[in-house]
Parts: sequence; C-alpha cells; structure tokens
Amino acid sequence: MKQQFQKYTQAVQTYVSTHKKDIQIAAPIVGIFVVLVGLITLSTIKNLPNIVYQPTKACDLLTPEKAQSILGEKMKGVDSNDPVIKGNTAISKCGYNDLNPTAGQLKVLAVGVQSGINDKGVAQNKAGFKQSQKGKTIETVKGLGEDAYFDPVTGSLHILDGKRWVILNYGYGESPQDNSVEQETAIARDILKK
Repeated sequence: MKQQFQKYTQAVQTYVSTHKKDIQIAAPIVGIFVVLVGLITLSTIKNLPNIVYQPTKACDLLTPEKAQSILGEKMKGVDSNDPVIKGNTAISKCGYNDLNPTAGQLKVLAVGVQSGINDKGVAQNKAGFKQSQKGKTIETVKGLGEDAYFDPVTGSLHILDGKRWVILNYGYGESPQDNSVEQETAIARDILKK
C-alpha cells in the first residue's frame, strides 16, 4: 500500500512538472470562475423572499372529497394548487365545477388563499383585507376566523384567518350575486376547522 501511495505521489509530481505552465494559466481562470459563481449565488439568495411561514395550499383546504360532497359525484377540478410567491405573500387557488351543461346552471366552488410567508406578508394581508372592504356594501360575518365579511356583489366570502386571507365562492357561475352567505359560511367553517 505504501508503494502504491508513492507511485501515485510520483505520478502527480510528474504531471505537475510537465504541465506547470498550463496550471499557472488555468489557476487564475478557475479562481475567477469560483468567485463569479459565489457572487451569483449570493445575489440570488438575497433576492429570495424570507419564508418564515409555509403557505397554505388551497386544495388542502378544499379537497376533492369535500368538493364532491357539495357538488356531487360528477365534477371537474380547475386552477392550480401550488402557491405562487409574490413578495411577502403566496397565492394558491383551487376550484371545482359540477359539469352541468345547462346554460346558467353550472355550479362553481372555489377557494383562493393569500398566505403571509413572513411577518411583513401577514401585515400586508391584514391591511389588504381592511382596504378591500372600503367603499363596498358588505355583510359582516361573525365567528369565522379573526374577521370575515360577505360581498353580495361578487358573491364571495372573505375570511382573515391567522396568517392567511381566504376567499370562498360557491354558487352558479353566471350569477354570483345570488350566492348564499349561509352556504358559504357553512363551507368555510368546514374547510377551516383544524
């Protein structure tokens, strides 16, 4: 084993001595390359948001099984579940419809979640939630999350629930103004229970 090590050492020394000029040229280039890769990595890391709280996936709240229990066996899922990070928040959407081919009779069940991924995002959700109520005729909903309201024009139930802002919509797709606050509140209580 000692002989093998000595042979290996001699081979390395021979290689270095015969390629000394190439190594002298390549070493600074490799060094510059390593520094550039390090700088690019650092700048990329600096631009990533600080994720302190994992964002909620909307379809984890509104599972296909829960949607089926509301819409019936024949239904189709729409939208994507994976949260998309924008600044200090992440948005996830999940929706289903009952495949009713009759015009105006297609029922839609959808939930959107904007999660605060850090304290700035949580503060942004709270401020945005308050701002979204201004200038609207809304119906306050008690006992749901920290704060909740129903918007009769869009037929949407808005819930401020911890680090997230949840928007639920259930009813006929062509006439959201006919959505029922009672139905949406019952669905919200079911999907938000811990």
